[in-house]
Amino acid sequence: MNRLDKISDLIESMETQMEITFNYDNVPYFLEPDYIDNFNIKGWILNNNKNFSRQKISSTDSKEVLQLALLEDGKSVLSQWKNLDMIIY
Repeated sequence: MNRLDKISDLIESMETQMEITFNYDNVPYFLEPDYIDNFNIKGWILNNNKNFSRQKISSTDSKEVLQLALLEDGKSVLSQWKNLDMIIY
């Protein structure tokens, strides 16, 4: 699967409000919907277990979320896509 296909798969998964796990620089990250109620989301939450950082992103636009979600080194998820090992649930 090439880079564009992976991003397309991620965006499609986010649009169906799926939880996503990925590793970056040997650190596990979790990207999950932040729900208003059982069916509607108000944004996304990015967590990592290394230092328990938690980042709330107040957008439901998948591409915007990927640009705003910052990894531990301050780089966006979108800019580091080729370095991510992704699992979608």
